[in-house]
Amino acid sequence: MSRKAALVAWVMGLALGAPALAGSTGTVTVTVTVQFLSISVTPSSDIAFGMVALDSKTVTAKGGNTVVVTNDGNEAEDFSIRVSAGTTATWILGTAGIDAVDVNTFTLCGRFVDSAADAPAEGDYAAGDVMTGSAKWCDGTQFGGKGHEVVATTGVCDLYFRLHAPTSVSGAGAGSKHSLTVEVGARQHTP
Repeated sequence: MSRKAALVAWVMGLALGAPALAGSTGTVTVTVTVQFLSISVTPSSDIAFGMVALDSKTVTAKGGNTVVVTNDGNEAEDFSIRVSAGTTATWILGTAGIDAVDVNTFTLCGRFVDSAADAPAEGDYAAGDVMTGSAKWCDGTQFGGKGHEVVATTGVCDLYFRLHAPTSVSGAGAGSKHSLTVEVGARQHTP
C-alpha cells in the first residue's frame, strides 16, 4: 500500500470509528425599537394678529389663536422655535431684545405653556422668548422656562406668540399684510 492510500485509510478510520457528538440548540429573540422623533403642530393654519397699531405689543389670545404642539414620537424631546421664512420684504426681524423695534423692525416672541389656562399675558414674555432666524431650544429659560425644556412622549404644550410692531413703516408694502413662517423643531432630549 502506498503512503497516500495508507493516509486516506487512516483518516477514514478516524472519521468512521470516532463517536458522533451532538449538542443541544437554543434560540433567542432579538427585538429593536427605532428612535422616532416627531411632533405635530395644530392648527397648521394661520395665526392672525389682524391690524395692529405701530409700536404696539399684541399677544395671541387665551383660548383663541392657540397652537398645540404634541410630542408624538417615542421618547422625550426638546422643542425649538425659529422664524424660517416670511413675505416681509421691507420688515426686519429684531433679535437684540424683546422690544428691539425700530423703523420696519419688529420682534416676535413665543412661549410654551401647559394649557390655555396658563396663557401668558403681555408682561410674561422675556428676552429669552425672542425668536430669531436660527433654531433656539427651549432650555428652562427660553420660550416658557422651567418645565418645558423636555416634553415626554405624548406630552402636549400650547404655544403662544407676542408681536411688537415696528415703530414706523416705510417702503413698498408698508401698509400691507405681512406673513411669517414659524418652525417648531424637535430633537432627542439632552439633559
